[in-house]
Amino acid sequence: MNEHVDDDDLWVPDKLRGVGRRGNEGGAGPPSDETPAAERERAARAEARAHRVESLLRDAEVRIERLEASLRGKRDEAGRLELNTASVEGLRGLGLSITQAARVVANREARGGFASLDEVDAVPGLPAEQRAELRERAYVEAAAA
Repeated sequence: MNEHVDDDDLWVPDKLRGVGRRGNEGGAGPPSDETPAAERERAARAEARAHRVESLLRDAEVRIERLEASLRGKRDEAGRLELNTASVEGLRGLGLSITQAARVVANREARGGFASLDEVDAVPGLPAEQRAELRERAYVEAAAA
């Protein structure tokens, strides 16, 4: 009893026939009751909303980039990170652990800022090799001290 049942053998309301099928010639659904002018107006409104959303997305992307840059800290032309503006996230990008980066920031805040890179030697828990790495990849702006 394995008879093939063709779609034409099934009862389907006329308004649902062909809806959702790939070969549907009527578009995505039943025919629209709108007049051509109403359809154009609706399409124009939808296009205007789409442009507005695109504009808002571009603005949001720019704001996110600026915020991320401010969270990472100021950098010079060589790409070195300024220690007096560096965040924990920015210091993590230089290879410090979360704890080490937090110690650098806490030490900086307790001092009121670093006057020179030599003051990084006073930060507890930074091995000599990481202090040397910081000297290469970071700087202290004289005006910020």
